[in-house]
Amino acid sequence: MKPSSLSLDRLEFVKIQVSANPKFDPNTDRGTCAYPQLNYDFSGVNFVRRTKVNFPDDEAKDPRHFQVIFSMAVLGKDQNKKVLPYEFDIEAIAYLTYLGSDMHGVDRFKAVRYSAYPMLYGAIREMLSTTTARSSHGMLQLPSADFRKSALTDAEKDEERRVSLLGPSDSSPPQVTDESAAEKNVPVKKSRKKSEGTKKG
Repeated sequence: MKPSSLSLDRLEFVKIQVSANPKFDPNTDRGTCAYPQLNYDFSGVNFVRRTKVNFPDDEAKDPRHFQVIFSMAVLGKDQNKKVLPYEFDIEAIAYLTYLGSDMHGVDRFKAVRYSAYPMLYGAIREMLSTTTARSSHGMLQLPSADFRKSALTDAEKDEERRVSLLGPSDSSPPQVTDESAAEKNVPVKKSRKKSEGTKKG
């Protein structure tokens, strides 16, 4: 097994809100309830995802420590005639340290988000399963999710913020001087003067 260049230092929950919906009837919502697990059809459910990546401003030139905030919410007010067995809003944070030296700029942020999203979603999924397993309608397990596209898109904004924190000398591209051209002697063209003819005496 090859160790990852991103180390997970800590994962914690900062908000866990789960409430059972007394109006939910599995027999009328294309679902089946077989305790202890609820087989719920998530088609048509609107998920609200919020994410943010923080890093120390003084590390803008070479970010190493990252805080990834990830929240997932499924609320009745966001649904279109879809009856939910549970409403929930859960937020988790992952603290990551980059130990490598190969990834720079937006590629590093892509790696951070691409690694953190599945970790955090999996933790939220497990927390929801554990909580609802002892609730009214039985255990609810979130579906599998693919965050690759969103992670790559979100990373572009991280890189824009990082660049904005840099000074002009740090953010400007390196200037390359062609010494051979600078030292080359280039003849200077002089303006031609009209020559005056000599009168013969």
